[in-house]
Amino acid sequence: MTMSPSGSVPLDPRNGFGVTALVLGIIAVIFSFIPLVGIVSFFVGGLAVIFGIIGLTRKNRAKGLSVAGLILGAVGIIIAGIVTATTAAFVSSVDEEMNKEATVVYKATSENNATVMFGATSGTSNEDFKGKWEQETTVTGWDATSLIVTSGDYTTSQKVSCEIIIDGESVAKQSGTDNVSRTADTISK
Repeated sequence: MTMSPSGSVPLDPRNGFGVTALVLGIIAVIFSFIPLVGIVSFFVGGLAVIFGIIGLTRKNRAKGLSVAGLILGAVGIIIAGIVTATTAAFVSSVDEEMNKEATVVYKATSENNATVMFGATSGTSNEDFKGKWEQETTVTGWDATSLIVTSGDYTTSQKVSCEIIIDGESVAKQSGTDNVSRTADTISK
């Protein structure tokens, strides 16, 4: 046994509550950095704080481990709160982006008869046209779009073009002879 700082009552260096608080505090800090699993840190960190407080109130016991456990438990709770809030904000923004509506405009031109094939992952359509052609649709969330223009007259060459516009921004455009195609997606536009 060691003497207390005042020299009157000997201190017992053993403090089971302090050791428990320290171990739980270390576990809380380690788990607090792991998204989703870090939720455990709220419970374990809370226990570390409780055991740390109990260890501090014990008379004639060393207080160092109790203080360390109490601090680590509180730090684990704070870090877990920050990581959980950041994870929730990230998931929310991804969910919002994945469910956002986008307006897709398909445009094509040809000098003579041509066929256009257009669509997204939900399905495609074909139409014959001559001159200028345009189609507008709305998609929800991430979607891959495609536009193919093929000459309808294989006996002579003709200039054709295609363009995909997503939410008013031209994201894919091509001009050529007889056949052109472009693809785009609604997220990376």
